[in-house]
Amino acid sequence: MYLINRCAISKKELQEGDDVVHFPYYDAMPSEPEFICCEDIALRSEFEKWQLRDRVIQKVRDFWIREYRDSVYFSILAENEIILISKSYVEDSIRLFFLKYVFDVWLTEDTWKRFQDFVTVEKGSIKLSEKESFSWNVDSAKGSVVLQKIEVRKDTIIVPITEWQNLQELLSTIR
Repeated sequence: MYLINRCAISKKELQEGDDVVHFPYYDAMPSEPEFICCEDIALRSEFEKWQLRDRVIQKVRDFWIREYRDSVYFSILAENEIILISKSYVEDSIRLFFLKYVFDVWLTEDTWKRFQDFVTVEKGSIKLSEKESFSWNVDSAKGSVVLQKIEVRKDTIIVPITEWQNLQELLSTIR
C-alpha cells in the first residue's frame, strides 16, 4: 500500500481506484498555501478544481524545466510550452512531461522507441514495468485524448487532440 493515504488538498481518504496527482518537489515556502502539495499526492478531481491549481502547475513546470535544463545528468531532447522530453545520461531512460497537467512518464530507451512507433495509433498502451503502464485513447468526437499512467496509484488526464498532435510533431524531430 502507498504510504500516503489522504489527499493533500481535501484530506479525503484515498481509495484504490482514485486518480491521483503525484507532485514532485518544487520551489515553495512552507508559508505559501501551495506548499501543501510539494512532494505529496492529491486526488486529480480535487486538484483540477482547486483555486491554487494554476500556481502549483506553474511552480512544478518552472522547477522541472530549470532542473532538466541545468542538469549535468540529463539533456533536453524537446521542449515547448506543453511538453518537455529529457534523456538521462546516467540511466537508460527518457522522461516525458505534460507540463500543463503535472503529469510525467518515465520510460526506458527501449520502451521509448516502441512508444515513438505507436504514438500515431488512436489507442495504445505501453508496459513500463511489472507494476506500471502508460496508455492513451484518442476520442476524435470529443477532440481529446485520455492519457493514463498506472503505478502504485493511477493518474488520468484528458488533453486536447492538438496537444497530442504537438507531441507527435515533437517526436518526429527527435527520431
